[in-house]
Amino acid sequence: CDHAPSLDRVKAVAKSSAVSLSENNVWSSVKGDLTSETDIPRENKVAQNAFRTKDVYWKIGLHFNRALSAVFDRQKHSHAIILEDDLLLSPDFLHFFWRTAWLLEVDPSLWCVSAWNDNGFTGQARNERKLLRSDFFPGLGWLLRRELWEELRGKWPTSSATGWDHWMRTDETRKGRACIIPEVSRTHHASTKGVHINKLKSRELDRLAFSTLRPGSGNGDVRIYGNLADMLEDHYDAYCQKLVDVAERITDPYAANPSSGSSKVYLVPYLIENYKNLAVKASVWKSEPRSIYKGLIITSFHDVEGPILLLADKRTCPFLAESEQMLSAPNAVIVAAEAGSSCSTTCQQKAGRTCSALHLPLGNSCAALKRLYACEAGCGHQVGDELPCYVSNPKEVTYRQCLITHTPAVNCEAKHLSTRRLCTCL
Repeated sequence: CDHAPSLDRVKAVAKSSAVSLSENNVWSSVKGDLTSETDIPRENKVAQNAFRTKDVYWKIGLHFNRALSAVFDRQKHSHAIILEDDLLLSPDFLHFFWRTAWLLEVDPSLWCVSAWNDNGFTGQARNERKLLRSDFFPGLGWLLRRELWEELRGKWPTSSATGWDHWMRTDETRKGRACIIPEVSRTHHASTKGVHINKLKSRELDRLAFSTLRPGSGNGDVRIYGNLADMLEDHYDAYCQKLVDVAERITDPYAANPSSGSSKVYLVPYLIENYKNLAVKASVWKSEPRSIYKGLIITSFHDVEGPILLLADKRTCPFLAESEQMLSAPNAVIVAAEAGSSCSTTCQQKAGRTCSALHLPLGNSCAALKRLYACEAGCGHQVGDELPCYVSNPKEVTYRQCLITHTPAVNCEAKHLSTRRLCTCL
């Protein structure tokens, strides 16, 4: 069919089959399914404790789990759009998903379409028709297929310390797949408080651009978002490679002299330990690299329309020339530390070598940790100078989890009594 379904029809379907995902009502909705601690499997002590202590992150994850099960397992829908109740929607919100859903059918390297761009700040995100790919799971209005739910259902996180969205971002869950995102977001935060929102973060989110594009805006609606085949992995990788190849290398966004109307491309190769300082200068998400695809962030200069700014992670971006990449050292040895031991001590005592701080982030993956540790409780995300690591202390809620982080520290001396580090020794 060449015509979008009517908005009235979509509203009717939504009214009859939507499942509420209000964070403010998480406890009551979960309580409706789990009336007591005895409804949780006896062996899952972490979940039982989370139920007793009303751990909100665990309950939000359980709420999403039950809602997705209702949509796919009971109502047998083929696709679902997941929305929080504090999001405003753009005029073309439904149309955006209707036009892009087919990409999930034909490209196995894609697993979601999201309405959100973490780097879509006003003054930089301008093209309402442009789409991107992102390895960093965005959430905040996203489309998935039933096949993905069937894959995730049996592995959904039960640890109270692992947020479901951070779990979606681990390499073990993501499996190298990406999401389609718009340059200009199709959702916008409306609340100023919540589990993940405070006044400071609300002000930051207010800086994000919000699309006003309407269905039927140009090109007969067929190519309102350009040639969608360009979002397929091979085509998009070729686009990224071309941008990187023609880009002028700079060491700092402030070193560029971009001119409005220019089509020039600038590129800053960076190391993750320097990302936060770079993010401030580039006006992108500050806490960790987001809206990033295969180590490459595509953005623009604030209030300068035309030139493109690329940020490329030297350790993970395959589009960089080999001479620009920070590759694993061929003579490196990966060693498991004992609890409370630093990598400096571990490398010296166990391998007779020296800890390589520059190479530590290369081990920041679930796959790398599982080569050393059993990770019986799965893989999760946390923050800490000693990450990546395995939690060996039974008193921790993350006991027997392998933990990674989005911003790994480059610190050979860090240690924690409850964890065992993954150390790279030269």
